Amino acid sequence: MPTNSQDSTPVRIGFIGAGGICKQRHLPGLKALDNIELVAVCNRSQASGQQIAEEFGFSEVLTDWKQILRRDDIDAVFIGSYPNTHADISCAALDSGKHVFCQARMSTTLPESERMLETAASHPELVNMLCPPPHRMPWEAFLLEALASEQFGTPLHVRVTCSNGSCYGPLIFRDLVEFSGQQVMFVGIWAETINTFFGEYEELTADFSIPNQTKEDENGKPFKMKIPQVVNISGTLRSGISISEY
Repeated sequence: MPTNSQDSTPVRIGFIGAGGICKQRHLPGLKALDNIELVAVCNRSQASGQQIAEEFGFSEVLTDWKQILRRDDIDAVFIGSYPNTHADISCAALDSGKHVFCQARMSTTLPESERMLETAASHPELVNMLCPPPHRMPWEAFLLEALASEQFGTPLHVRVTCSNGSCYGPLIFRDLVEFSGQQVMFVGIWAETINTFFGEYEELTADFSIPNQTKEDENGKPFKMKIPQVVNISGTLRSGISISEY
């Protein structure tokens, strides 16, 4: 994305979906940068889009995400909508000549993700990025250097333990297959982290369970959960390192 201290031309940005993480992280971060212009936002409703525009200084509120892609005064698109929209929007944005930053999760299915990857590969002139896992950012450079210099010796086994209480919170879009697919978010986050530091997977086996079988929906009725809440993974990486994830 063409922005640096030697170029005074602003990067003109449009947002498609500007919910929680965009309001908490992405928009404040962008506002803190020089040479950034927030041009237009398209949210799920005109009212929510207007609220975002007033809070962060967007010039215009749109009601159809395709309008953003047709504009010549937008260089890059941030996609913060639900995962079931990511493939269509990101591929269309790239085909329209826009740089793309897409919020994780990548999409709802493997074929959708493969289509996104193929479309990105067909546009090498454009920057296309998925939001990286935030957990490793403070120490990524140090750990990559330490592993490369064998400061910690030769890794033989990697163990990842991740626990949280999200399966006991209120029903949200991440719990709904139609919006998020069958993805378990932390599995993907830690897989990407492992691949960055230790290389690609070679062979894996996994089992899962759904201990919290139901949550209350917006009407107070029980909603049957379908997305795994507990996942156990074991296997090997291409480097020969064994791995276990809980």
